Amino acid sequence: MDLRRTSALVLWIVGCAPAPGVTPATGRGSGGEPLRIIGAGFRSHGAPVVYVGPKAAKAVVVESDQLITVLTPEADGPGLFDVSVRFSDGEVVEYPAAFTYGDRAVVLQPRDPEG
Repeated sequence: MDLRRTSALVLWIVGCAPAPGVTPATGRGSGGEPLRIIGAGFRSHGAPVVYVGPKAAKAVVVESDQLITVLTPEADGPGLFDVSVRFSDGEVVEYPAAFTYGDRAVVLQPRDPEG
């Protein structure tokens, strides 16, 4: 085994930044779920507002230059949505078709036994 080659591979893997994207890629329509947005340069554009489809996410935190965390907003219905990060300096980062809302939660109520 050539250790020089193995060491170079380990250094390359450790030194690579994660691929840009949104994780997880799916969530409940009721919202309130953590979402991680991976990219670059997040700290150099001012305060961000994150949208999942047309709705603004909540609890937006710029964790690092490469990571923003949010809580998903409630969806109007199931489907595939773009995620966009809009910064106060006008910069916009788009993640097309990056998040899918599942069916909205259904709240079951007991029937009135006398009704």
